[in-house]
Amino acid sequence: MANDDGERETSFFDRRHGDVVIDALRGQRYSAASFCDVTLNVRGRTIGAHACVLAAVSPYFAEFFGSDLPRGYSQRCPQVIDIVVDGVDAVSADVLADAVEAVVEFIYSGYLRVSQATLARVAEIGEFLSVSFRSDLLR
Repeated sequence: MANDDGERETSFFDRRHGDVVIDALRGQRYSAASFCDVTLNVRGRTIGAHACVLAAVSPYFAEFFGSDLPRGYSQRCPQVIDIVVDGVDAVSADVLADAVEAVVEFIYSGYLRVSQATLARVAEIGEFLSVSFRSDLLR
């Protein structure tokens, strides 16, 4: 194959590259949240993430980060986003935090593993964030 200058070109495509990149991003979340530019705070439990990954999968986050409004007000990096649900007691707060963590992990991996006690909250949070799960999994 030749380019516009008549010079011969070679192309290469590595099918594993996308998996390598997302695995590295997932690893950053657990390595002291290095390079994470967002921290989700669920009643004291913090969950590191990358705004671009959240926005790629969640239309809610895409709109939230795309408005530039939150980043304009936040001088901290990572940006801290408090997840607050009215009427959540201490016991329910753990379930809520587990559910948010599960949804974020799903956003990064496509893998969802939760207890039956957390499943309903995961479905609620997924719906709120417009994250699509297979509906038969959430029954």
